[in-house]
Amino acid sequence: EKLTGKLYVTKPKDFQRKVTVSKLRNWIRERNLDLLVIDGIKYLTDERYKRGDSVTISLTNISEDLMDLSSEMRIPIIVVVQANRGGVVEKNSLDTPELENIRDSDGIAQNASVVFAIRQLKDTAGDTFAILENKKMRNGAVGKSYRYKWDINRGKFEAVEDIDVGRQEEEEEYTRERKEPTAENKPIS
Repeated sequence: EKLTGKLYVTKPKDFQRKVTVSKLRNWIRERNLDLLVIDGIKYLTDERYKRGDSVTISLTNISEDLMDLSSEMRIPIIVVVQANRGGVVEKNSLDTPELENIRDSDGIAQNASVVFAIRQLKDTAGDTFAILENKKMRNGAVGKSYRYKWDINRGKFEAVEDIDVGRQEEEEEYTRERKEPTAENKPIS
């Protein structure tokens, strides 16, 4: 509410369903943007695509082109990507996905100047938290973790020191007890 200026939201339909870095360059110029946020790199089309290129090659090309665009236009570009299945962390863990868990492309991590992994979890009381961890910083230290109590309905974040996620051993014990059939809970054949 204290920010001035305009916020533009667009969708692939506004780019004739083919969002390219060249079209984004024109869009940045037309609106004199100070920042560009892309929610899903997979929605962009690789302008350097050659027949037979894999998804990984295309996403690497796009991430290289976005890095060049950021330098050329002198604005930060934030790109949201999902973790692959290897990035799934245990329910009661405060861990976040690693760089190698960026879905479909090492090239995205390679070209990024800064990478934050973000994770949502609930504590033992049922409150929602967001954990952000700095996984890459071209000009600084990595590994810093930021924890926030998150009121999703109001969009409010409150910095916290610790999150009570319960003891992992208790969770594993409970899971083991439920999975092992006993005489009372064996399925009827």
